Amino acid sequence: MEAATQNDASMCAAAETFLATLTVSTPLFIKYTGNLEETAAYFASLVRHLGRRLGSADGLEGWLSSNRPTDGGVPGADGVLTYSLWETEMAEMRGSATLQQMWALQLLVIPGIGPARANTIVQGDFKVPAALAAAYRATSTPEEGKALLASLTPPPGCARIPTHVSTYMYQLFVSHDYGAVALRQ
Repeated sequence: MEAATQNDASMCAAAETFLATLTVSTPLFIKYTGNLEETAAYFASLVRHLGRRLGSADGLEGWLSSNRPTDGGVPGADGVLTYSLWETEMAEMRGSATLQQMWALQLLVIPGIGPARANTIVQGDFKVPAALAAAYRATSTPEEGKALLASLTPPPGCARIPTHVSTYMYQLFVSHDYGAVALRQ
């Protein structure tokens, strides 16, 4: 362990504490080792073995087949993602995610909007996409719509939403031809 922690006593103590508190949530067996070095060597050998096993076509194919769900929709094709499996997973995901969370995730894929700017939009008056669409419809001029997000007050320590990103979002929401909308710096 000293070699792994480069003889750093506090790092070694932290590693020992961490390994002592690990919990197992899958079928388990107990492997007794004499000290932390033996434990680390044992885990390293498991990783090497798993790497060799998954490195072969049969090993990887077997692992994928045993770890993918199946619904029997495609006979003989266990582990194939079928529509019914996809639909089940999506329903499960929608059940655990709010509309506001999904909206924030959608905002994150827009160029120029990161977590802080998405938070600025969602924590403001635009908690859902329909609220932003309604705000754009309520603007009296295109210039006012293009400046809407740029006018939001960001949380402390965060930058404002740039005008070009605000303009892009406006065009994205009001455009009838989405292929024509391109972010311009």
